[in-house]
Amino acid sequence: MLPDIYIGGLGTCWPSPTPIAEAIAAGSYDQTEADRTQYMSICVDDKRAAPELAALAAADAVAAADVMPDGLDAVFYGHGHRLPLDFWNPAGYVARELGCTSSALMAITGGCAAGIGAIQVACGYLAAGFAGTALVTAADCWPAGDLDRYRTNSGIVFADGAAAAVITRRPGPLQILSAHSSGDPQLEALHRGDDEWYTEPTDANRRARAFRSVMTPISTKRHLVTGLRAVMSRVLRDGEVESVNDVAAILLPGVGADLFSTNYLRPLGIDAGRTNFALSRATGHFGAADQIAALSALVNSGRLTSGDLIVLVGEGTGFSWSAAVLQVASSGGTQRRESDTGSLRTARARGRAAAKAVT
Repeated sequence: MLPDIYIGGLGTCWPSPTPIAEAIAAGSYDQTEADRTQYMSICVDDKRAAPELAALAAADAVAAADVMPDGLDAVFYGHGHRLPLDFWNPAGYVARELGCTSSALMAITGGCAAGIGAIQVACGYLAAGFAGTALVTAADCWPAGDLDRYRTNSGIVFADGAAAAVITRRPGPLQILSAHSSGDPQLEALHRGDDEWYTEPTDANRRARAFRSVMTPISTKRHLVTGLRAVMSRVLRDGEVESVNDVAAILLPGVGADLFSTNYLRPLGIDAGRTNFALSRATGHFGAADQIAALSALVNSGRLTSGDLIVLVGEGTGFSWSAAVLQVASSGGTQRRESDTGSLRTARARGRAAAKAVT
């Protein structure tokens, strides 16, 4: 079990969802796929890039945690899709937008497991004494020029959004009991296929088909289930949780209904009622931000009670899995929340005040 490490505040930012019926009517999405995935709507942001959403989510998280921007010793940015710029660090952008003047800055990839992976890295920083408070952001956007969000990966529709969490040694609404990541390099080419380097545009379906010449679908499924169960077993054991049946909520990747059932519900022996399936149907797959976004929504729903256990499970390229076990503190997990622009203004003002005090 980890030493006393907590989530002090959470934040999210995503655009208003667009009904999936509009994409079907426009010919962007197939009705047969819609029947399979059961998405009701998808979050699409044509104006802002992922780091901009991340900065807004981060401002909410910092405000909820009631910390000064300069109190952040480290800022982590997890992402599944490519960054909007090369030779650039999005963690630095988020930190600058908040008004931080000095902190460790790190971008973390790992596909859609990057958000939880960033939480694990932050926990390591705090446990080792490298930091007292860290900010984790996770954000992805899927511009039409990069890929087709509706058809790039069968069974999934990618959504634009961001989420953030302040990780601290100061007691907060959620305690992080354990975090663990694992990988299976034998599945690496599942997301590479036989593509040449720098192949454009990205087509995950084509890569998956090419991978069948390396490993049969049955064997691939066996590896996926084994890896998922192994990371779940380890994170529960490390968190001193006897069984998944003791967990109030399991927050998973926001894939479509068919994959959600075959990839997660059945292998883990759980029902959709304890998951974020309903939220994902309304938003789409946020990439690296799914689980933190779902956690924020769950905390703000008021449905949690003291002592409730929550498991975050991410799955990404590599092939990799990341998971974390959280427990609701006596406060019941509630947090105050400001509007996106209001909390960003507050965070920036705090940063400017701190910088002025130093000079």
